[in-house]
Amino acid sequence: MVDGYTASPEEESALIMTPLAAAGTRRLELCAADGSPEYRAMRHELESARVLARPGGLLSMEVPPPVEGFLWGMLLVQRAAMAPVSEAS
Repeated sequence: MVDGYTASPEEESALIMTPLAAAGTRRLELCAADGSPEYRAMRHELESARVLARPGGLLSMEVPPPVEGFLWGMLLVQRAAMAPVSEAS
C-alpha cells in the first residue's frame, strides 16, 4: 500500500492482474540493473511479491519487508496511464 491510498479488494485485484498479463506478453519491461539501492529494493519487491487467490476470483498481493512502495507505485502509475482522459473545459 502507498501512504494515503487504499485499494478496494476488487481494485487491488485489477491492479495486480494487468501488469502480470503485460509482463507475460513482454509489453512490460524494466530497465537494466544499475546496482543502486533503489534498484535492489525494487527487485526485492518484484521477486518476493506473492500473488494470492481470494474468494470471488479476486487477487491480492503480499510483499515481505522491507517495502519501499516501488511495486505499488508501478501499479498506480499503470492505473493512471489507463484512466480515460477528460477534456479541459
